[in-house]
Amino acid sequence: MSRRARIVLIVALAIASTTVLAVGAGAVYVYRDGMIDVHVQEKEPGGTAIHVMVPTVFVRVVLAFVPLSPDMRPGPEVRPWWPVVEAASSAIAGAPDGVFVQVDGPDEHVRIAKEDGRLVVDVDDTDARVRVSVPVRAVEYVVRRIRPGESGWCPRARIRITASTRAPVAPPA
Repeated sequence: MSRRARIVLIVALAIASTTVLAVGAGAVYVYRDGMIDVHVQEKEPGGTAIHVMVPTVFVRVVLAFVPLSPDMRPGPEVRPWWPVVEAASSAIAGAPDGVFVQVDGPDEHVRIAKEDGRLVVDVDDTDARVRVSVPVRAVEYVVRRIRPGESGWCPRARIRITASTRAPVAPPA
């Protein structure tokens, strides 16, 4: 093999190796960042079923590169509550897995919980069943990114969610 052919072969192998490593690193990043999963099932006979999974990386990229105009951010009525929203999203990220809200009615069921680092919203009513699952880190990122006004415009709040240590209350006799 000539010297020139060896150089071309080495360059081709270096490019191929770099490409494989970059694709592998990208795949690992997408896998670790998680997926946003939306599943909707209509309950009527022949009802539509929609299942969409989107890599969270796409949300991060869009929010990083799309300029948010003031009318795309939360309005003035939300501003006083935004520190609480930020604190709640951070607290949910650090909270143990468990159910945050559960409402059961005669014809509907709503459940909001944290499961394996994901915020899961389940709604089951007479018309449809809906399940939305979002990585908690993505929720934190979106809340920080769409913060009203300029950074530092308001104080930050802190909320801590822990497992309940209270003893169960006995029903009245």
